Amino acid sequence: MYLPIPPQSDCASAWREAVRAVNSQSGHSAYNVIIDVLEPERKR
Repeated sequence: MYLPIPPQSDCASAWREAVRAVNSQSGHSAYNVIIDVLEPERKR
């Protein structure tokens, strides 16, 4: 099983959403977290 993170516009937003998603899991842990960044070179 994996935990997909909805696509985010930049790296910082993607990591923030990944932390939120993992923190909401039982035991605050997850495996195979898939992070999708739409514009990885974009600066906030």
